[in-house]
Amino acid sequence: MKHFKTVSNLLIIALLALTLAGCASNVDSVPAIVLPSLGSLPAPAPAPAPAPSPAEEAPVPAEEVVAPADELLYGVTPIVKDADSATDVYIAFTGDSHVRAIEGEDGSMGYSKLATISKYAQAYTDDLLLLDAGGTFVRPEYGPEAAGAVASALSVIGYDAVVPGDSDYEYGYQTLLDVDGMMEDVALLSANTFYESNGDFLFQPYQVYAFGDFKVAVTGLTTPDTKALYPEGTEGVGFISDQIVANAQIAVDYLNQIADYVIVLGHIGNSDTITSEEIISYLDGIDLFIDGHNHESVNKMVGSTLLVSAGSFLNNVGVVHLTVDGNEANVAETFFISSSDVLNPSESALMKANGVTSVPSDSEIDALVAATAENLGL
Repeated sequence: MKHFKTVSNLLIIALLALTLAGCASNVDSVPAIVLPSLGSLPAPAPAPAPAPSPAEEAPVPAEEVVAPADELLYGVTPIVKDADSATDVYIAFTGDSHVRAIEGEDGSMGYSKLATISKYAQAYTDDLLLLDAGGTFVRPEYGPEAAGAVASALSVIGYDAVVPGDSDYEYGYQTLLDVDGMMEDVALLSANTFYESNGDFLFQPYQVYAFGDFKVAVTGLTTPDTKALYPEGTEGVGFISDQIVANAQIAVDYLNQIADYVIVLGHIGNSDTITSEEIISYLDGIDLFIDGHNHESVNKMVGSTLLVSAGSFLNNVGVVHLTVDGNEANVAETFFISSSDVLNPSESALMKANGVTSVPSDSEIDALVAATAENLGL
């Protein structure tokens, strides 16, 4: 089991700010919190030098110890997506798919066709991230056994990271921990989910991806409403704490120190306790907020932050296209690939403009879906 222990007096990689008990979803009602400036990361204090004897010269003061740039908090190791300098980076995203694995179910493009377009895109460019905004592993009529099959499908499709949504706790957090252990190449990210007994993170709080010298940090946030919505599945687990609240801006500042572009992968929407737009308004330094939970397609600016969501049931795959110049990035375009584009490419202006006339099924996913359906008696 992956284990990410919080450390007292270090920066908490947790962004869900100001969700204190009884906090209403009203920006004006939230008291301001004064946070210290981040500055440089604290270096370990040197060991005290022994007092010099009369016959000895005083020792030279020890030099300050500075952690190497690749030593990140919580043992996170940057993942190199492209060793060369990137001029374009593509961030694709889905959310609230709720195991609509078969094409046509509730308008879904299905796992198989999604795998095809994902593998095509990955063959075209290394400068790609595929992220999911939660509501991913559970469909109640399938039971908890389906979660493992979904984890296998996400690996085949080529996802980089997923945030747990509230419904993913339907069968308890242990199911998610099991899923997390299965997915070696897919990070399950949540920076505000912790064991109430000791404050340890359940999941990895963030991940950094390198596209040459251009680095992208992705952190996950799960709605605190999860506790009330799934009390049995979250027994012993919390989604907000005073420590998280107090360190929220410091956490964003840290991510901006170690990366050039900061993405929050959230399952927040218009939660009762806090909304994604409120989080954006509270915190400086979020470049892109990919959201879930509301089952709505969103593409808008909130201040200087781009807020996007891909709707639900794999009806859409969203894409944010960044143009990169050194360590600077700008949004060139944001668009959605709909299930109708994928299932009926000959009638899609988007597909025809890109020379796509058909999207075949992926045999690996087809075999996985068939075996899972047999195992579940579907």
